[in-house]
Amino acid sequence: MPQAHRVKTEPPAIRAGLTRFLQGIFREISFWLVAAIALAMTVALATFHPADPAWTHTANVTRIQNAGGVAGAWFADILLYFFGYPAYLLPLGLLWAGWRLFKRGALLELDAEIVFFRVLGFAVALTTAGGLATVHLHATPATLPGTDASAGGLVGVYVSRFLIEAFGYGWGNLLMVVLLLAGVTLATSFSWLKLLDWVGGVVLRGGGLFGGPPKKPPKQPSRSIHTPPDDPIKPSTKTASSKPDNTSMEKRTAVVLSLI
Repeated sequence: MPQAHRVKTEPPAIRAGLTRFLQGIFREISFWLVAAIALAMTVALATFHPADPAWTHTANVTRIQNAGGVAGAWFADILLYFFGYPAYLLPLGLLWAGWRLFKRGALLELDAEIVFFRVLGFAVALTTAGGLATVHLHATPATLPGTDASAGGLVGVYVSRFLIEAFGYGWGNLLMVVLLLAGVTLATSFSWLKLLDWVGGVVLRGGGLFGGPPKKPPKQPSRSIHTPPDDPIKPSTKTASSKPDNTSMEKRTAVVLSLI
């Protein structure tokens, strides 16, 4: 009869260790890839030049000024046109997402609803930041596409216009600030109340801004259990005499006899 050959299988511990090792390498490679993409986006935005041919501008030039080449020029032109200066938040958000995935280590176990709300919070923060930039900032020449570009981009113009026309200048700005803070919290789980608590603790530990460090109460001297009291009650050394005073009695008798 032909003998059956045994198939050698790896122990479960070795297989689990190899899986963790490969997952760790994959996470680290993915993080550095995301970091490289975020860095390339930042460089493309920072080296934007309005003379480069792109989506909003056409020209026959022999040399592209953008460090990212033609792709970088188009990328920077589109993002800065729609979002203005807050477009720099996009590579920052991408880097934050890559770091969270690297620390979590379970890409396939992500909840779709959580991812949706994170992206929604980032979108709200990005658009409201554009609205605030449109109202309160002025675009520096040659830093944004177009001659009459807004600091918040096209999206910021429409967001600020809608909220200010609907709620007025003061309430519209307040609403944009609230939406910006809420969007940051929704995207990053950052707590502004914890930040205020931390700032208050730092101020209290530092003694305030003007009062100096708080004075400590004087220490009371510690008294040992075996230390005798300050004014001990000393027992009297005098003892009452039990014998009567015979001398005083004799004097009284002599006085009485002299009177008789």
